[in-house]
Amino acid sequence: MASKYWVGGGTNTNWFGGATTNWANTSGGAGNQSEPTTGDDVFFDASSGSGTSVCNTAISLRSLDCNGYTGTLTHNTLTITITGTNATAPSGFPLRLVSGMTYTKTSNGSSAFALAATTGTVGITTGTKELGGTTIGSAGTGATFILNDALTMNAGATLTHNAGIFDANDFNVSCGFFNSSNSNVREVIMGSGTWTITGVNATPWTMQTATNLTVTPETSTILLSAVPIGFRTIQLGGKTFY
Repeated sequence: MASKYWVGGGTNTNWFGGATTNWANTSGGAGNQSEPTTGDDVFFDASSGSGTSVCNTAISLRSLDCNGYTGTLTHNTLTITITGTNATAPSGFPLRLVSGMTYTKTSNGSSAFALAATTGTVGITTGTKELGGTTIGSAGTGATFILNDALTMNAGATLTHNAGIFDANDFNVSCGFFNSSNSNVREVIMGSGTWTITGVNATPWTMQTATNLTVTPETSTILLSAVPIGFRTIQLGGKTFY
């Protein structure tokens, strides 16, 4: 595992495939170092410049931290997998986007994140950015995934709760579709916020297979806000909500 810092200056703005790379081994350090590989920690910070960076290949990282970055991160139609936790990420933030940066997607649904830890606590910080498809507990049960700020996803994006504990931490959640229909051990702690479901799918909320699912509703609200208004089915799996 290594730390990789975006500094720009390569032959193109892609993460991967440039004859001269955009990466350094230290913040603001000399570029043209090796590209990130599986399990690395990737940083965009105040020394990364204000230009554009394009993630052009699917990759599994321990952490992605954009604290201090003011440029643009373009997320192509691919999945960035995050395997780290608050304890293993060097900065304490396995996934952190920030308000001062620009985050763009080439696909509202398939420019995706997968949170794959199976132990420990994983903080999710979006910095008010709209995410594409996101999977919680993609690699199996055992970890707790907790929001550090509101989670907003595109109307074409699915929030998939595959396994583990997903704690909204009293923040609002907005997504096109919510899917927690499986048999993995999992719990959703809904908090005091509003869960807004914006997708036009006939079944925008599904817990149809509720085996091993615990729902802790607290004082949350579920709001179906898709336009145009039409018939919608929500599958609650026999669980009790607030």
